[in-house]
Amino acid sequence: MAAQAPPARAPRAIVASELPLAEAVHRTLATGVAGMTYYETAAIAGEMEPLHQMRVAARRLRATVQLFAGAIHGSRMRIYKRDLPWLGQTAGAVRECDVMEALIRECGGRLDPALAGALTPLCNALAAERTAAHAKFVAELRAIRYTRMCERLDKPLLRRALPTTAAGCNAPAMIAPIARSVRKAGKRIGRDAPPEAFHLLRKRIKRFRYALEMLAEMEGKRARRALLRLEEMQELLGVHQDMVSTVAWLRAYAANAGAVPPETLMAVGAMLQALVMRREKLGVLDDALQEILRTAEQHLEAARGAAEESDRQAAIEAARQGAAEAARAATIEAADSSPSAVPIDDGSLSPEPPLAQSPGPGEASQPPSGEHLPVASASSKPFAPVPIAAAATLEPHTPATPEVAAPATPEPVTPAPDAAPEPAGGVPPTTPIPTNG
Repeated sequence: MAAQAPPARAPRAIVASELPLAEAVHRTLATGVAGMTYYETAAIAGEMEPLHQMRVAARRLRATVQLFAGAIHGSRMRIYKRDLPWLGQTAGAVRECDVMEALIRECGGRLDPALAGALTPLCNALAAERTAAHAKFVAELRAIRYTRMCERLDKPLLRRALPTTAAGCNAPAMIAPIARSVRKAGKRIGRDAPPEAFHLLRKRIKRFRYALEMLAEMEGKRARRALLRLEEMQELLGVHQDMVSTVAWLRAYAANAGAVPPETLMAVGAMLQALVMRREKLGVLDDALQEILRTAEQHLEAARGAAEESDRQAAIEAARQGAAEAARAATIEAADSSPSAVPIDDGSLSPEPPLAQSPGPGEASQPPSGEHLPVASASSKPFAPVPIAAAATLEPHTPATPEVAAPATPEPVTPAPDAAPEPAGGVPPTTPIPTNG
């Protein structure tokens, strides 16, 4: 079976929105490490482009670490922030030599042929510096520090309490600090700003761009447009930084040159003038910076809106779950409070019936109203109502018959001779009882 050819490009880390946050951190960092070690052999051999791509992969790992800063353990974060810049600086020393050599050759082609020919000692000094920087880079890659750094990145140590939601739900909160850092660095930029301020903004923009590229599956047209503007701005600031580095190196070379021919020094002076004028023509930086600041502001507002919408959906879901739990608890409480047996009234809950009063004159006696149903007093404990089927089998409660006092004998009433006695309340008139006497 024929061996498979290696991939043409190193794998690039992409955050899967549906994965849990912890798994997304593991996969993204592991992919970043694989992308960095992919160019390791060619970079050690001294090839320019693989070394540059390995440096870019280290920068992408730094952006990944910052993107997941809230999920990675603090002890590992300190190690990552220490070792990843160390690797970038070691590779960057070699890369700067390559960039300065290309820029010097480009500018030398526009000089007078006599001055352009005098640049040979300059190029030889730059080549010697690159050889020394590359040897240091190879020694660092073969050290145990680099090996341990890759192992720690491949198996990160995460925080104990991590949200159980998917990585896509946490994306706005993860990208917002990076966008704010770009805006903060951009506010320090002006025509009179020092080169260090431009270089800091360039690094912040690159980190912001790499973070957006890792979240490409969750973005729309606005994010893709932002990525294009970020890339353009990064290239523009890169040209500015390359010229600053080359001018600084040329000035240091001219100051420390001992046995350099005068023609070479004249060529260095002409090149410095050309580079300074070229840098001044980058006045378009102001307009580009304003646009990149607007892009960062728009993305930050979009991230805030997405975070607010995520919080609102979480609150609605929490309220829905709370209502369901309350209904379930009420159902359980109602089932527990139902009686296990039918309570029998033994008369303790029924008050004594009121004594019947004798009907007064002109009042009719009220017939008995039948059986008195027991009524619970206010101080007695309530009991569950008896079902109809069970109540039919119980004996009816017979209240005690109260003793009724005999009515007093009324005085005899003699009716008028011309009027018939009129019954009061339907009761016939009483007949006078004769007395002995």
